[in-house]
Amino acid sequence: MTAEKNYKTAMLARVAWESPNGGKSILTMKGVGATKMYDSKKKHLATRTASSKHMYFKDATKGSSLARITFDVEAGNPFCVTGAIKHRSNFILHRSGVIQASGQGRDVPNHELTGFAASGNKFKWGWLSKSKLNSFDCLISNRSCKPQNWNGKVTLP
Repeated sequence: MTAEKNYKTAMLARVAWESPNGGKSILTMKGVGATKMYDSKKKHLATRTASSKHMYFKDATKGSSLARITFDVEAGNPFCVTGAIKHRSNFILHRSGVIQASGQGRDVPNHELTGFAASGNKFKWGWLSKSKLNSFDCLISNRSCKPQNWNGKVTLP
């Protein structure tokens, strides 16, 4: 992941259609960024980082032109005992550059699903889904909000 860690949770799957040894592989990475607590006068009080132990890559399969992988995420605020970010996203990656995603979970502000493709010197990012919520109210209790569904598709180079 990035050195700056300007995210709360991040998961990445990269499909190497042709790896150096001639095989195909799915490379995965995950990370959790720090959470900072401030008082009402914006004075920094503490910094903690949540655990990534409940962030899983599941059901990864790959073929000559198609790969599938599921991300299961549950990560909470390290200053709270309730209200974890929780969702499951299913990805289908086509060697042609089409990326499809679908999932369900508790939606939170700035929740994003993006795709990235590279071919030679060309690369492109594409948005699959982005949350429109402005508050974390859905994390307060399981009954606070209904689970949200998302679907997206992007074609990259």
